[in-house]
Formats: sequence, structure tokens, C-alpha cells
Amino acid sequence: MVGFPVLLLRAHRHQWRHVRRRSCPRGICSWWYQGQPLCREPVGPSLGEKVPTFVPLSEATICMSCFSDFSLTSPSQHCHSCGRIICRNCCKNRFPLKYMRYRMSKVCDRCYSELKKRAEEPSAVSPRPSRSSRPLSAVFQNIHAPRHLWRHRRGTLSFNQVMVCEEGALSGTLQRSRTKRNWKRLWFLLKDKVLYTYRAREEKIAAETLPLLGFTVKPPDRVVGDDEPTVFQLYHKNTLFYTFKAEDNFTAQRWANAMEEATVL
Repeated sequence: MVGFPVLLLRAHRHQWRHVRRRSCPRGICSWWYQGQPLCREPVGPSLGEKVPTFVPLSEATICMSCFSDFSLTSPSQHCHSCGRIICRNCCKNRFPLKYMRYRMSKVCDRCYSELKKRAEEPSAVSPRPSRSSRPLSAVFQNIHAPRHLWRHRRGTLSFNQVMVCEEGALSGTLQRSRTKRNWKRLWFLLKDKVLYTYRAREEKIAAETLPLLGFTVKPPDRVVGDDEPTVFQLYHKNTLFYTFKAEDNFTAQRWANAMEEATVL
């Protein structure tokens, strides 16, 4: 049985919410946190470009967008664009944010409308597609079973897409070896944290695809001669997976940095 103090608290809360709805017109009402207003209507050129001021979850008991109560089916969560606390119904949209390296992030309805409006402007620069937009299940299914990664799987990525692929892709010729003796000159394409291998530049179907999440890029332990600056190695769980050799030091460093960046989320 619910006690009288609890009923009184609920009555005060509903009354406060009703008064707030009437006194704050839609689109003008704002919340205050640490002396800064969190407007309902997102404004400002830095929306989605800088990390917002996130309101602590303990500071709000109702949605800061629709004023509905939080529940098990509609829990509280943050809008990654403005930092407000909203319910599940108010954050069904996702948008690539600049400060999160254009990863798809949950945003409230107001921020989504504003960000979409700005993205459709002729002078606006279209955001880069999210590198992590692929399902994580497709990425992690091979990480913990390296033996399956040795199998040559015929991919579907065409080399013709290299010229029109988004920013962040890297392609070129490298020499690759598994035994540190037999080198093979192959054409590689690094895109969306996946390394595609082609037997020749003219081929349109990848001979092998290798998700790089979970791998480690290291310099070689022992290199004889002048090949040390141009050689780097790919490890999986401290086990040597591949050894790569580039034409020059600059190319080797560029590929090593790109692969190292692709090994983490």
C-alpha cells in the first residue's frame, strides 16, 4: 500500500509538470544546469561539433523533451548532441557527430531536425560515413578464431570503388610474407577497419578480407640489412600473423599508422 507522503510527492510532481507545460511554450522552455541554460531548441554553430555539457542522470526525473516519466520500458539516456536527459521515445534518431569522429550517435528529435537541416544546406560539408556503422557481430565473429582468418575468402569489394571511396581509405602495393622468406607483391585496400587483398591492381574481387580489430602492429624483431625501416608486422594475440614490406620508409610508416588506427574502435 502506497503511503500518504508518496502520494503527496507524486501529486506535487504532476502539478509541477502541468504548470511547467503551461508556463513554458513549446520550443522556448529551457533547463538550467550549473548556471547554463539547456534550451529545448538547439541553437549555435557548435551543435554536434563539440562535446556538450551532459546533465547528470540524477538531476532529472522526467524527460527534458516531452516531460514524460522515466520507466523500465523508457529509461533515461543522454542526447549526445545537446547533453539533455531524454526518454527512449525522444532519442530514436541517430546522426554522425563531428566530435565523435562522425560515428552514428543517439540524438533527440530537436537536435536531429537541426543537424539534418544544416547537413542539407548547400554550403554545408556532408559528414563522413561512420566507420563503425557495420554490425559489430560481423567484425568480432573472426577475431577470436584466427585460424579462420587464414582462409582466403572472396570478398565483394571492387577496386573501382577506390577512386570514389570516402576519406580514410588507403590503397597501394605492398609485399607480404608469412614465413619471413617468401614475399608476395600484392595490392591492398584498407577501408572501414578491414584490409582487402588483391592479387593484382586490375582485379575487381578481393582474394582475402581481414578485419583488423583486435590485432597489433609492431616493428620487426630482427631485420637483416637495410629493410628495417620499410618492414612492419601484424600480430594477433602475440602471434605473428603477417609481415609487410613497403618500397620506402614513408610508405611503410603510412601503412603502419593506418593499420594501427584500424585495430581499435
